[in-house]
Amino acid sequence: MNTRKTTVPLRSDIAQQHRWQLEHLFAHQNDWDASYDEAKKMIARASDFHDRLGDTQALRSCFEWEDALGMRVERLYAYAHMRLHENMDDAQSQARADRASTLSVSASEATSFIVPELLSLPTEQLHQFRADASMRAYTHTLDEIIRQKDHMLSKKEESLLAKLGNVAHAPSKVFSILNNTEIAFPTLRDANGNEVPLTHSRYIEFLEQPDRTIRRNAFEAMYGTYANIKNTMATTLHAHVSKNVVYARIRSFPTVLEASLHADNIPIS
Repeated sequence: MNTRKTTVPLRSDIAQQHRWQLEHLFAHQNDWDASYDEAKKMIARASDFHDRLGDTQALRSCFEWEDALGMRVERLYAYAHMRLHENMDDAQSQARADRASTLSVSASEATSFIVPELLSLPTEQLHQFRADASMRAYTHTLDEIIRQKDHMLSKKEESLLAKLGNVAHAPSKVFSILNNTEIAFPTLRDANGNEVPLTHSRYIEFLEQPDRTIRRNAFEAMYGTYANIKNTMATTLHAHVSKNVVYARIRSFPTVLEASLHADNIPIS
């Protein structure tokens, strides 16, 4: 049997029609930079709405600002992180993704006053906002704010939590870099006898092979590699779980499970 050794293809080797078309988001880096600068200007407008949300028109304008800011930041974040996932070893992509993450935290901090300020108003006034025809687009938003009342903090406390966004996401980012760039899986032989580098995507292909030996070799290669860094993985997971426990307690949830389900209004049952 003739065998050959294959390698993981570079992105430049992939046909154009099978690649992300991120140019639809931003054609050039300069376009991304310009939108980033505009987002920072929008964040600076937060002070325009502080202590004014008792007025219907001001509240609607605030919600519209929050929506526009959120959509711009999400677009910047999506582009930056999808570029990063094309090649997580690329320093420029890492720097861009870090900028996008920092911007997202800044936006969260800038908008963190909205819910506490609204919940400081009488509940009846919030229901009046909800019934106002000019607020029709935000009835669900107001319903969600009212639902979260028992778990929201003061303006200052919410702002402090928002500032910790990058710190809170650190365990996930560490795992992502470790799992996608630094971990190296061995080479295996496929059904044709070819030497093929094991990757996350190819692992499923190996497990679907009718040859039990191929399936076993893939399983042992994948999880044997993880076993070599089990202490690092366990420490990262512990940090992530600890963060979730602290956040659940801060927001007065009995358990992390209830805190996780509450965001989507899913009952514990």
